[in-house]
Amino acid sequence: MTIYEYGTENDKNVLFIATAALEPYWAFQKQAETLGRDYHVYAVAADGHENSPCRK
Repeated sequence: MTIYEYGTENDKNVLFIATAALEPYWAFQKQAETLGRDYHVYAVAADGHENSPCRK
């Protein structure tokens, strides 16, 4: 399991859980980044794609 953070400068928190039943984490990354504009996002990925090209 990997936890990514976006928008760490924001006060409001959001827990974003990206499951990989059908899609790997990078398929959800843009949505988490967009939420990071207004929120401190904790994106939890348990997809087994740790070597994704989008890994932070």
